[in-house]
Amino acid sequence: MKRVACVGEAMIELSLIGENTQVSVAGDSLNTAIYLHRTAPKLRVDYITCLGCDPFSARIFDFISQHGLGTSQIQRISDGSPGLYGITTSSEGERSFTYWRNNSAARQLF
Repeated sequence: MKRVACVGEAMIELSLIGENTQVSVAGDSLNTAIYLHRTAPKLRVDYITCLGCDPFSARIFDFISQHGLGTSQIQRISDGSPGLYGITTSSEGERSFTYWRNNSAARQLF
């Protein structure tokens, strides 16, 4: 079986929807890995990142695994935590992003 690895930062995504906040897992490299796996199911896709040992990192790890990606190369840092970003949408439909990732565990990857 052929293999490919996607390297990057999976993050916690907060989306404001009216008065509510939706919590998801996302990130450009993670989305790429998931769609690559979906379009080429015979290809083994591993995801390489660094996560903490907190509940949000566990949620990301489970999400990656549930989408059929290899997780054996994911590093864990005991005092790490994932990056976080928020999405707001203007009345005109324009999306804006705010990032909190300066201390993300993924920064320890390299």
